[in-house]
Amino acid sequence: MITALGIIFAGITGGVSGLRGLFSPSLTALVVSNWRDETERVKKMGALASVSSISSMGGSLMLSLTNYLPFGKIGNYKFLFFLSFLMLLTSFLLIVPIREERRPPKGSKIMRKSSLKYLIKVITANSIGSLGVGMSVPFLSLFFSLYYHAKNTEIGEVFTLNFALSSLGSYLATKIRGNILNFASFTRIINGLTITLIAFSPWFNLSAFIFALRGLSMGFGAPNRTAINVRGISSEDYGTASSLQSLTSRIANMSSGLGGHLMDLSVPLPLEIGGILQALSGVLYLKLFNEKREKYSS
Repeated sequence: MITALGIIFAGITGGVSGLRGLFSPSLTALVVSNWRDETERVKKMGALASVSSISSMGGSLMLSLTNYLPFGKIGNYKFLFFLSFLMLLTSFLLIVPIREERRPPKGSKIMRKSSLKYLIKVITANSIGSLGVGMSVPFLSLFFSLYYHAKNTEIGEVFTLNFALSSLGSYLATKIRGNILNFASFTRIINGLTITLIAFSPWFNLSAFIFALRGLSMGFGAPNRTAINVRGISSEDYGTASSLQSLTSRIANMSSGLGGHLMDLSVPLPLEIGGILQALSGVLYLKLFNEKREKYSS
């Protein structure tokens, strides 16, 4: 019970890379409030995501340390969990002094109709992608173990490389200018296709390489999608819209239960279906937001 509560609390406050839970919508609202220009928003989110991904490499390396710590099999994990707690506490203390630019007072009880209309488009595209992510990504470690009989250290190294290239992708997003919608859409399509390709790969090394490429695409695309997700939202609705986007994505991620059942039928099946759903989400980005492409190209 205590372990379950700990996992739930971690999910509420911030999961992978720290860009989850309560922290995610607050960070998005903070960036879009303090920087009005869309290109600047991509740069700032790219820089934050790059640093976050580099930090996530530490988590993967920590997994590799479990074989070398002196506290026993269970004690080693407890020690790493305690270190993680100290890092989260430090993160909280560092973010407290940050200030946000003043936004106009809300003119509606929840949000403006124009913001709500745009938000529905964002939720539609992202929910389908989140269904695919929840169905596939949580099972990647298990897939590597069952399908290729990979060891913990090997899996940790694969995720470390993925985070490293994700950081590089986010950094490149701060430097490369172009059509933000195209970047957001095509990288989401690549993210999905690479997951599906991993399911069909006969070799662990090839899957590791494909997963690393996915990290590069994921890191580059995330800041651009953040800019698209708030493009049609009124400044007074940033917090509400970001929270609702995160909430619906988290609900869609509950497809992990379905992914587990699919894996019982066939080990690669959740990756195959989940990847297709993620790619479909990228196609929807082009379809739903295409009318603003020329106006908002950078």
